[in-house]
Amino acid sequence: MPRMPVKTLSRRSLITTAASVALLTAVAPLAHAAKPVTQDELDLQRISSYLNGLRTMQGKFNQLDDDGTESAGVFFMQRPGKLRFEYVTPPDYPTLVASGKWVTLENHQLNTVNRYPLKATPLKILLKKNVDLTKDTDIVAIDRSPGILSVTARERAGTAQGELTMVFAEPGLELRHWVVRDSNGFTTQVTLTEMQRDVEIEPALFIPADR
Repeated sequence: MPRMPVKTLSRRSLITTAASVALLTAVAPLAHAAKPVTQDELDLQRISSYLNGLRTMQGKFNQLDDDGTESAGVFFMQRPGKLRFEYVTPPDYPTLVASGKWVTLENHQLNTVNRYPLKATPLKILLKKNVDLTKDTDIVAIDRSPGILSVTARERAGTAQGELTMVFAEPGLELRHWVVRDSNGFTTQVTLTEMQRDVEIEPALFIPADR
């Protein structure tokens, strides 16, 4: 019976094989040493999924300003980019309309209209098309208390600088109110009530008066 030839490794092949084994041995532990996901990252992922799942929402709101002034009205939101806050009391408060690229403040008492780029306001985090707070460099704080989860984003540039803190009810993660702090340190707290999701909203509500 003929003998089968025995394949031998050259010195170069032996060195290459040894180097490959050493490399795989060094890399293998790294696959098991992935950076653990923090609680902050998990919560930011949950909030991102919640916001991305919002198509439309409408309801009522109550507003409390820094000086103790209270007001109320109705709101309409259509993501991405669109929001309307219409005041019932007092009726002379400006109407806020986000129309996609711009935020417009319509002052009925003075008959004036002011416009700001949406991307330069804290509201952009609430209304942007694809929310991924884990990669958002504007996030500056995450806070937790019994039944509450809140996240704060800061707009550092533009004409409408400030902070937006979104407050969610837990468990279940539902947006309940937000707090806006402007560049002068004045705060406005908005509490949402009687909210309805995934409803049809008249497109004309998001057309500003100056258009």
